Amino acid sequence: MQAPHPDEALIRIRWPALAALVLCEANSNLLVALKTFVNDTGALSLLSTDTAVPAASYAPFFEALSLKLNQSFPVGDNPWLPFRLAPTNLQFAIHGIPLEALPKDDDLLFPHI
Repeated sequence: MQAPHPDEALIRIRWPALAALVLCEANSNLLVALKTFVNDTGALSLLSTDTAVPAASYAPFFEALSLKLNQSFPVGDNPWLPFRLAPTNLQFAIHGIPLEALPKDDDLLFPHI
């Protein structure tokens, strides 16, 4: 079982700015408003806070982002794997809504979205 990265808190704090730097150095016109999540197994997720920009727009920069991540937060013999798109076809996610606030039938929720 993989252990969390020992610098998990530092990664969450510093990685969005480092990722933005990679995008700026590549002359990307993508927004650099990014948020980082590090899960219990040490996997890192990078989330754009601009919901109008598809995640696939960042794909050309995955290699450069992975390189910067490995340079900034080395993990020895087990380097960070390259970024890849999340396996989903959803265009948005909703967080922070208490489950008891959701209708029992999903069809009742769709008109409000």
